[in-house]
Amino acid sequence: MSDRAKLRVGDKIRIVAVPKDDLAALEPGSTYLKETVSVLKWMVGKEFNVDSIDEYGNPWVYVAGYPDPEGGEHFMAIFDSESWVPVNG
Repeated sequence: MSDRAKLRVGDKIRIVAVPKDDLAALEPGSTYLKETVSVLKWMVGKEFNVDSIDEYGNPWVYVAGYPDPEGGEHFMAIFDSESWVPVNG
């Protein structure tokens, strides 16, 4: 299990799964943004650099390259410890 508290700006991670809590967005009646799950599914298997750490200690990554038809930018907080792994190098 990876420890997100040890992540620092510039660290590289690989997304290995959509977090289980985010999969709940796919259930009927969910008000959670399904766009977020689409972005997370696209992120699986890709590597990202930690872009910032917020005031609560949460690491964030900038999701470059996501094919958003509206041209929006995406940033994702890293919460789940089982959805990512550190990349050495």
